[in-house]
Amino acid sequence: MAGGGHTGKIDIITANELYVSPTTGTEFNTYRPALFPVACWHLYDLRFEFGSSFVQPDTQDEMAELKKLCAEHPKSPLSVFGHADPVGDESYNKTLSGRRARAVYAVLVRDVAAWENLYSSPFGGDNWGQNAYSKMLTATGMPANHPNNTANRAVVIQKYMDFLCGDFKLTPANFLARGANPDGKGDYQGCSEFNPLMIFSSAEEAEFSKASNQTKRNQENAPNRRVVVYLFRPDAVVPADKWPCPTWKEGVAGCKARFWSDGANRLKPTGTRRKYEETKDTFACRFYDRIAGASPCESNQAPISLLKIWDLKWTPAEGYCGDKVKLSGKTNLADATPLKIKLTTKAGNVSKFDPFDVTIAGGTFEQEIEIKNVGFDHAGSFVEKVEAEAAPDDTTVTVEGAPAILTIKGMHEAAEETYIKDRPSEWGTAARRYTNHAEFKQKIEKFRDKVSCHFNYMKTWGGYRVDLSPAGVTGTVTDGPPWSGYRWAKPSAADPMSAGEYWDGSAWVVINPGDTASESSLGFRFDGTNYVPANGGSGKWPEAFTDYDPLVAPYTTIRDDWKAVTHTAWTDQYHLKRKDCKSTDVTRCCRYDLEVNIDFNKVEVWTNHQTISISPGGQRANAENWFYDRPGATAAHETGHLMDQPDEYAGGAIDTGLNVPGEVTAGLNTGGGDSMMFDKGKVRKWHFRAFESKHKDLIKTKYGRDYTYETVDK
Repeated sequence: MAGGGHTGKIDIITANELYVSPTTGTEFNTYRPALFPVACWHLYDLRFEFGSSFVQPDTQDEMAELKKLCAEHPKSPLSVFGHADPVGDESYNKTLSGRRARAVYAVLVRDVAAWENLYSSPFGGDNWGQNAYSKMLTATGMPANHPNNTANRAVVIQKYMDFLCGDFKLTPANFLARGANPDGKGDYQGCSEFNPLMIFSSAEEAEFSKASNQTKRNQENAPNRRVVVYLFRPDAVVPADKWPCPTWKEGVAGCKARFWSDGANRLKPTGTRRKYEETKDTFACRFYDRIAGASPCESNQAPISLLKIWDLKWTPAEGYCGDKVKLSGKTNLADATPLKIKLTTKAGNVSKFDPFDVTIAGGTFEQEIEIKNVGFDHAGSFVEKVEAEAAPDDTTVTVEGAPAILTIKGMHEAAEETYIKDRPSEWGTAARRYTNHAEFKQKIEKFRDKVSCHFNYMKTWGGYRVDLSPAGVTGTVTDGPPWSGYRWAKPSAADPMSAGEYWDGSAWVVINPGDTASESSLGFRFDGTNYVPANGGSGKWPEAFTDYDPLVAPYTTIRDDWKAVTHTAWTDQYHLKRKDCKSTDVTRCCRYDLEVNIDFNKVEVWTNHQTISISPGGQRANAENWFYDRPGATAAHETGHLMDQPDEYAGGAIDTGLNVPGEVTAGLNTGGGDSMMFDKGKVRKWHFRAFESKHKDLIKTKYGRDYTYETVDK
């Protein structure tokens, strides 16, 4: 049968011999066929809310099974028996079990008035109310705001009964007493707590009597709470006034009149837990015991599941890591009952969800949580979303209805955008200001930020431009730099990182220590006649350079080395993480890798802010001018400038506003120079500031979330 019950056929062997007595007159011996069941249908307690007689929507499955059973036994009349557990007052349990039996009978014969009576006449905790009405509206597809009044309920009840049973409909004539009694005597009845399938041991009874264990007790007692329908031998009928069971609304006296002589003792706990299917001594009523003795429906097959949750749902039903969502539901758990909820995902997912507690109040609960610890890693790759199902972290609690699935979407991809930042004389000190133009592209692919710097480079030759004003040099020379005191200079033979000689307009002159206020390298291109500044500045180099081909080795090899070294220096050093993210470090919920790549494209025309010059030699490089004899670490350093990072050494393009305690103070590295922007060394967290900014933009553009990100250790 479906998950809320089971069915069975009953094989009862009846003797064919007839025992009669002789008479001396005209009397006749009367033979009446025995009344015995041929099939049975058992509906579990989980198809009702605790203490309620309202038949839950999922009972539709069990009704389909009863339809099949009746079709297999077309002439067999039915009778419905309701049972309660042996807890509480026996008279109360008699009425409640009878109301459940009446509710099932009424569904089968479409007795709308009987349901209206159950609805309008609450009994203790059996109060159908708006909760039952709402469930009927939902099941039948009617508007949730459909007015609740007597006339409307009649329509809704009829539709709901049809929803439960479909085209399966019986009449009172299909029942054992043929509907002869207005209170259903013989057709349906409640047996109170007198025929339990299981009785606790004495020790269990004492333990479950404690207030702290009542929930567990009710849970273990679930198999005793049931509704059983018996189908009797074909064409059987009983006169209602001869039926031994009292009606659904009568007291317990009629039941007790049919007890076994030891009926009271049968209901008492003993040294061990007893089950009817094993000991056959837990039913106090001998009449019911005779009917049920061979029934497969009175075995302890019911799940121990008193505790139920329904209408379990997330609001909203989807979100991103860091979002707050609410899980709500309805339950028959008592107020303040501790309930822990767990979240599970498909096999292979690496999410590490922590269970969380919900508080029961008035049969409902609502708990807000923040989405965290979502791992989008799966089978060596990443998935776009993770579906997490909420369920009680307790196998004894049943969730009815659709599962509560929270869809968590990953902020795992974003289209490429360009970061551009001009710093006009922002870096350096009052003695010398530097300008910088940073430009790179950044995108997100599978939780990995990919940064790329595309360098258009020109074939150039290197020289220096020096300020000789400390040596008393003034004015300009023909074809020299256009500023007073400035001259073109050659690198020193002993140290190409500094200028050794300057051009005075007619000859090369040695530069002595202290002669220069500043010096900077630049590239010169050949315009067909002269060597002129590649960036479009004025002036000419005073002599010819040795020609070379940058598209062959060793120059191609050097550029490839620069690519590799720069990639290694900047890639996978740290993670970007959202500042307010509470996820652990092992998940990609809000953490991102970062990869940096550079490439080179030879051009013939200088384009402002998009071109660098690359020259043979080993002069001091800057963001605009690179030299082939400089090591790969220099390329990684200069790429840092193009990614909006200042220098960290005295005299360089420092950012005096940068202050990282113990590392960078007023723009100067205090960590021993072991920093990429000191000259060479390691990438530091503060070097990722531009990436953090652009990542923020990418997320906002793609997902509309205005988050702040920080660089953290891997």
